[in-house]
Amino acid sequence: MTRANQAVSVAELFGEEPQPAHAPTILLDTAKPGVDPVSSVAARLTEKGNVLLGRFKLLEVIGEGGMSLVYKAVDLRKVEAGAADPHVAVKVLTVPFANYADAMAVLSREAQHLQSLTHPNIVRVIDCDRDGEIVFMTMELLAGESLYDKMRASKASAIPRDFAMRLIECIARALEFAHSKNVLHGDLKPGNVFLTKAGEIKVIDFGLARLMVQPDGAQPKTANNAADRMRALTPAYASPEMLEKGEPDPRDDVYSLACVAWKIMTGEHPFKGKDPTAARKAKTQLLRPRQLNRREFRALCHGLEFDREKRTPSARQFFAEFSGAGTGGSRRIVLGVAASIALVVAAAILLSLRPAAKTDRSPAAPQVETAPPAPTSGLLFRDCPTCPLMKVLPAGEFQQGTAASDAAALPFEMPQHKVSIGYAFAAGVYDVTVGEFEEFVADTQVDPHSCTAYDGEWHVNPAVTWKNAVDSQTAAHPVSCVSWQDAKDYAAWLSRRTHQAYRLPSASEWEYAARAGSTAQSPWSDPAGACSYANVADQTAAQRYQGWAAFPCTDKFVQSAPVGSFAANAFGLYDMLGNVFVWTEDCWSEDYQGASADGSAGTDGDCTQRELRGGSWFTHPDYVRVSYRNRFPSDYRSTSVGFRLVREISK
Repeated sequence: MTRANQAVSVAELFGEEPQPAHAPTILLDTAKPGVDPVSSVAARLTEKGNVLLGRFKLLEVIGEGGMSLVYKAVDLRKVEAGAADPHVAVKVLTVPFANYADAMAVLSREAQHLQSLTHPNIVRVIDCDRDGEIVFMTMELLAGESLYDKMRASKASAIPRDFAMRLIECIARALEFAHSKNVLHGDLKPGNVFLTKAGEIKVIDFGLARLMVQPDGAQPKTANNAADRMRALTPAYASPEMLEKGEPDPRDDVYSLACVAWKIMTGEHPFKGKDPTAARKAKTQLLRPRQLNRREFRALCHGLEFDREKRTPSARQFFAEFSGAGTGGSRRIVLGVAASIALVVAAAILLSLRPAAKTDRSPAAPQVETAPPAPTSGLLFRDCPTCPLMKVLPAGEFQQGTAASDAAALPFEMPQHKVSIGYAFAAGVYDVTVGEFEEFVADTQVDPHSCTAYDGEWHVNPAVTWKNAVDSQTAAHPVSCVSWQDAKDYAAWLSRRTHQAYRLPSASEWEYAARAGSTAQSPWSDPAGACSYANVADQTAAQRYQGWAAFPCTDKFVQSAPVGSFAANAFGLYDMLGNVFVWTEDCWSEDYQGASADGSAGTDGDCTQRELRGGSWFTHPDYVRVSYRNRFPSDYRSTSVGFRLVREISK
């Protein structure tokens, strides 16, 4: 495979971009003299056959920096599960430590914080682990190239203005979100902004970011702190305080953001590559380039203040001042063109990155559609960068329910009846996540509380909410401890935000999406294979809760798992079975008598109770099937219940 065909460019997924001779990247307290950590790690990997933990098969190096090697790898567990794309990025630490427990502690702390950074403009960290003396982190694999490489290859003085504004906005959103989680980037630069082939904009290399000190001093900094010894800085983009080893602060990232924004808009560094201490000593004065209007120039100068106390206080306020969307940081960043992973969107965005033709007028905004204008079966889209990922499903018909011989023996099952859904609709690729629900709570101040939790038996626990529903919960877990009404409120909020019609699915729509054209009750024929397809009551849970009825397999999750951890169905939808039950719009009915045959929700039953589908991490194996129905009052909240949305498609 040639470099041109690699999944990521040579400008290393998690390392340093080339710098001028007068501005080298600074790496603090790294390898000892005479020790080649990269060769040492490579030799140990060779001994292991380039397979870590018997699971991650390393294919090729796609990046190399002062502290790590980054590999394209295959997750053999995903291969076994039949995942459509089993590839991941594996970042192997090459920084030498006195002992590897020290290295593992650093990376574990790093991964724990980065797993909370579930945001469309931040590369997703999956986990960290150790195989002997090899310490590594797994992340989503990005296909594309860095902003640094794109600008260098285009040989243009600046990229098109409309796309430049979108780039700056996405970077600002990523930083603002990370800062809200008490994480700083610490080395933002064009080489750490990634443009994927799918048209997404990702900020990468939060991997060795400095964690912000909590106001109560919960994370004191010490001289022998291993993470501090591993700091990497790029002087041309670092704030004066970072170069002078001051305490970390969000305004350090704002300074870097202003440098990057200047580079994006003009094609040049604001201080011609000088680090800020040299620019400050020389009393350098910024002059407004022709590419910047007065408002943009003022915002950049504010962000580039050498004195932190005078600098723009947040990434959100920086973009508000830069774009004119508001002042004082009190308004939310105005969304530009939303990110989409559809190939048609990718083509439009990549086309916009070509050097602009010489003209007296500003380039026209790229025509990027983030949602289907018409029912286009199979199309993936988001209506906003932090909206749920949706997929358009075609119209179709199916036999809903269970064969009469099986229905008689199973509670809540009903004999089959034919349903014909004569319209296309979009279904959530995943259940709504904790991170997505968190944005709704922050915006509306609606905060569901108290939940039914399991600790050997089910009981209401006022201390348990959607924020801490399951052990080791991250933003990528499906939100649970949400009632039917909570789910309805989220759908209404999302509809107002996007001006699209989001709602809970009908039971018929859910079953149609779950079956994905199959007549089988589950995607596995042998119960031992269930753990490849769903997070179910398995042997892992049975070891913790003695006496559980469990599948004869191991999925390694006692409670819910991050969305997308198991194989998708034929429609490309994840976790339709297991993980968490999901609410439907339907009122509870004991049978299908009088049930609609057109896919609409049933409203003739007991509407104080609503139908749930899909089973969960707790559900008895006999009931993890596409036709199984359950019911609870509409105000019920449980650690095993979440929701998934559908969106109507205009004809």
